[in-house]
Amino acid sequence: MQSTNVKSDSESQHWFIARRLLCTLAYSLGIFAAISILGVLIVSADCQIDSKCGVADRIVDVTLSGVWLIATLYVAFRAWRGDLPGCRRKQIN
Repeated sequence: MQSTNVKSDSESQHWFIARRLLCTLAYSLGIFAAISILGVLIVSADCQIDSKCGVADRIVDVTLSGVWLIATLYVAFRAWRGDLPGCRRKQIN
């Protein structure tokens, strides 16, 4: 006989999926913020203010965009598997 305080497996599974999605979102926002700050520090002021971007600025922009995309996909993969801190399933004894 089950007690009423114990969560069913389906409730636990839904919470674990929601937790993984929230972790993916949080990590993705952190990566986006870090890459945005890095872009502001690397790209020239003329490119940022007057949109007068040189070849080097465009290369930096494309490279940072690629890094963001790859990092976000990697984080989503690792979060879905439950390998990231905050996304791991808690051990029930």
